[in-house]
Amino acid sequence: MSTRKFRIILLLLLMTGFVSTINAQEQKISLSLNNATLKQFFNEIERKTDYSFSYREGVLDNRKDITVSAQNKDLLEVLKTVLTPRGLSFSIQSKSVVIIPQQQVAASKPVIIKGKVTDATNEPLVGVTIRVKNGNEGTTTDMDGNYSIQLKNKNSELQFSYIGYKQKDIRVKDKTVVNVLLDEDSQMLNEVVAIGYGVMRKRDLTGSVARIGEKDINNVPTIRLDQALTGKVSGVHVTNTSGEPGAATNILIRGGNSISASNQPLYVVDGFIGAGDLNLIDPNDIESIEILKDAAATSIYGARGANGVVIITTKRGIEGGNNVTVNAYVGIQHVAKRLEMLNAREYAEMLNQQDVAAGQEPSIENPSIYEKGTDWQDEILQMALMQNYQVAASGGSKDTRYYLSLSMFDQEGVIKRSGIRRYQTRLNLDRKIGDKINIGANFQFSHSSRKPNLVSLGGFDYQSSALATPPTMPIYNEDGSYAADSPSRVVSNKIDNVVAQLNLRKKEEASTTVYAGIFADWEAIKGLKFKTSLGLNASTSKTNEYKPGSLPTMMQNKTKGEAWINQGEGYSILWENTANYMKEIAEGHHLTVLGGYTLQFGRDEGLNLYGKNFTNDLLDWNNLSDAETKTRQIGSSASEWAIISYLGRINYSIHDRYLLSLVGRYDGSSRLGKDNQFAFFPSVALGWRLSEEKFMKRFSKLNNLKLRFSYGLSGNQDIALYQTLPLMKQQNVMLGDIPQIGYIPDRLGNDKLKWETTAQFDFGVEASFFNSRLNIELDFYSKRTKDLLLDVEFPYISGFKNGFMNVGKISNKGVELMIRTTNIATKDFTWSTEFNISTNKNKVLAMGPDKDFEYTFRPGLGTHPYSWLKVGQPVGVFYGYIMDGIYRSRAQIEAGNEPNASLGQKIYRDINGDGVVSIEDQTTIGDPNPDFFGGINNTFTYKNFTLSVFLQGTYGNDILAGGDFLYATVDPRFVNQYKRVKNFWSLDNPNGNYPKLYSNDEYQPSTYMIHDGSHLKIKSISLYYNFPVKSWKKNKTIQELQCYVTGTNLFTFTSYKGYDPEVNTGKEGGYKVYSANVLRGMDFTAYPSARTYTFGFKITL
Repeated sequence: MSTRKFRIILLLLLMTGFVSTINAQEQKISLSLNNATLKQFFNEIERKTDYSFSYREGVLDNRKDITVSAQNKDLLEVLKTVLTPRGLSFSIQSKSVVIIPQQQVAASKPVIIKGKVTDATNEPLVGVTIRVKNGNEGTTTDMDGNYSIQLKNKNSELQFSYIGYKQKDIRVKDKTVVNVLLDEDSQMLNEVVAIGYGVMRKRDLTGSVARIGEKDINNVPTIRLDQALTGKVSGVHVTNTSGEPGAATNILIRGGNSISASNQPLYVVDGFIGAGDLNLIDPNDIESIEILKDAAATSIYGARGANGVVIITTKRGIEGGNNVTVNAYVGIQHVAKRLEMLNAREYAEMLNQQDVAAGQEPSIENPSIYEKGTDWQDEILQMALMQNYQVAASGGSKDTRYYLSLSMFDQEGVIKRSGIRRYQTRLNLDRKIGDKINIGANFQFSHSSRKPNLVSLGGFDYQSSALATPPTMPIYNEDGSYAADSPSRVVSNKIDNVVAQLNLRKKEEASTTVYAGIFADWEAIKGLKFKTSLGLNASTSKTNEYKPGSLPTMMQNKTKGEAWINQGEGYSILWENTANYMKEIAEGHHLTVLGGYTLQFGRDEGLNLYGKNFTNDLLDWNNLSDAETKTRQIGSSASEWAIISYLGRINYSIHDRYLLSLVGRYDGSSRLGKDNQFAFFPSVALGWRLSEEKFMKRFSKLNNLKLRFSYGLSGNQDIALYQTLPLMKQQNVMLGDIPQIGYIPDRLGNDKLKWETTAQFDFGVEASFFNSRLNIELDFYSKRTKDLLLDVEFPYISGFKNGFMNVGKISNKGVELMIRTTNIATKDFTWSTEFNISTNKNKVLAMGPDKDFEYTFRPGLGTHPYSWLKVGQPVGVFYGYIMDGIYRSRAQIEAGNEPNASLGQKIYRDINGDGVVSIEDQTTIGDPNPDFFGGINNTFTYKNFTLSVFLQGTYGNDILAGGDFLYATVDPRFVNQYKRVKNFWSLDNPNGNYPKLYSNDEYQPSTYMIHDGSHLKIKSISLYYNFPVKSWKKNKTIQELQCYVTGTNLFTFTSYKGYDPEVNTGKEGGYKVYSANVLRGMDFTAYPSARTYTFGFKITL
């Protein structure tokens, strides 16, 4: 090519570029981006113009720091504004924009930057972390606040971060000395918490509210969201009712207030009161959980707030960018502990000894032929798999935001053929219309299918217990049929061994919930906002169960199959309308006024079907018409309820220093008597931020100090419906040979029923020290509940079985302490601790007109009460005899109060001193309420690694071991025994620790069954690694990548010999336990908790 031709082409190219630049100057564009990436910036220009962008790989990064608001600006000007600070230049050829890194040779030379970091008072800050943004260099300040750092080039940007202060980013440019003043960060004080019908800065709170954020919820894979509260919040005592997949927990916030009404807190999910089945909410969807504890916080929920309120806020979309997050984990589970039972030879020998002692022939001819025998625990247990997968997409623009998630959770039970599977989807939408109106919608669909355990590891239902089944029994007979004959000669009935029950019995539970809600708010004038919301929560549930005729006991009873179908459906509709006004009425004087009206109503329907004696077992419960006609039973039910409320709240603050809150709610409930359906629940609270006073400024290490005082009323109406009405019960009678249906009185109505009312006083102190590295919250509270809703049994001659009455009073007093510390914070390593401990003293103050009235409860085995309510005692204390050892000599018997006693028998104390041991000598023998409970969580971070160790425990609580009524009776005729009872008293073993063979106690509770339940549990250990994706040069997609491994229920330090000291009472083994409110701390060992190991990853794109 000639020189002349080259010059002509070059001139044409320059002219093209010049003309393109002129065109770019003439091109107008309007852009609105917030926290966008470069790629998103380019895409938006390409969408709005004819220009396209090209660039070399590695030029773009994933920083979301571009914020542009341009209206009809020159494209050239917009490009320069965005690209120049990032060290990028560009050239325009026709309609193509080529992005070029600026060639700055001088900038590539290493430079040393020095400086000093101070606070607003010019005090040096020690240990400030200085990092190069998007780089690996870093250092910290010394004792004088000085630092020195070498940078690769002078275009680097430094990040200064320090706990309790706002992060500051500074571009070096041509500086060699960079002194920095860091501003105090009141994020903890300005942290926004949900308080019911609104949010409030934590610094302005006058009530006792605890918050658990997303990181605290998801740092351990959580199956149910209520499990995330265990040991995390002071004053909140959480115990598992069972280790079965999907089993609920029992939660007491500042002790239990009620006997027959619910003691569980009120759950509010995204503003909807009464969240339903917590199994159907994916914990990964939760943004935060707030626990309202004192009356100042709970009285806004009036009649339903006495037990505390748990407010659950789910995730919503965030303006700027669109993210997709995948979170998945898999895990294995196994029983953390097994109980040692007698093996076959030991059992056979003890059984024969028992027979001989009773004057009978031995049941087993030659015990020596047995060795270990059948380990029934081993036969029903398994290493179980657990897995969870979730995909979530979120994002939006300035006007529209969205959050969408899909998840699947599957957990096998450690007992074979048990487990749960859950499918869930959630969609949250927000839309801004103009500057005054916001609308939104929430939608959730959940479905779970659950297989309950059909056999157990203990419990009172010994016919389904692996612990009870004699180890001398094989699983199968020689002909292949299931073994069903007890080795004991006193047992003539067949036994359904637990393997037969696992393989032959069937039970399935399915539930589906749909929640749909819409809301809108309108700011009519500045500071005045109206909001309305309408929500529907609908659910269906179905339980199918079948016992085939091939079960040995069914064959013995000549029953050819037995089937149950229980089906239910219901809905609840909530309509809420509120008005909120905020105004600074004078300088430093802030007023917030809330007023509202709510209406909630619901309906539930049930259908129950039963039949037995089928032609065959082929169709299970799917052919009830095949059941024998006379065995068929049909039952149905329907119920409706409603509650209407008017609410108000006034918050007033003076210079963020003096705080006042007045709350009131007027509720009307259909559950109560016609003259007592409405009640008013007020509260008043005061706060004083002493740290804002001038005389406190000299305490430079004190960042915040606030005193809180509150007093108020809240209610409880959570009893079964229609308790105000008399109830008739169906009674079938025979007139000749013809069955007839009749009705008899069952429950006495009470149209005078009214609310349980809880009055609560709270005094709290909040303090922060050393730049918020030490944070303390201390609360003292006193609660008194009156007009207890008690289900009272009536004398038989009254013609009625029972009925509800307002009788009695209960008090709860306690102290709560929460401490959060940042122990070490350096460039690469941090160590933080969260510690909480609480104590609650519960007492029955009155039980009806007679202050000495006693009320006893029986769980179901035997005729003796295990627990009682007595004035002056805590709720749930155990009731029985005090055991003072074993009669080891005739002299002891002659000196005692039981002249007919025999050697080796238990010695019961003569409490009343009348010389006779009788029922009058039964007394309080244990207290299931802990003296202290709490937890401690330590988090260690080293570079990209995070290690979290969480411990939880109780001290001073007793356990009534239900298994001791069966497996420690030293009576092997009906059930196997614990191995430890081998050391029983006999003439050959006079120093034995356990009573003689078969003491004939008839399941009498005594201190023999009471054990210390104090424990410290390593609840979880989690290790996380966050990949440094932002430093990956070729990464354009991944924003976050994390992998983790977690272990839960790893080890328990305790003297308790059962499976797990973390016990409580629910429905177990087919027996309906009277009330978990009263029967606390009873271990029926039906389904112990599992030890779990999980591995997972989380990636955000």
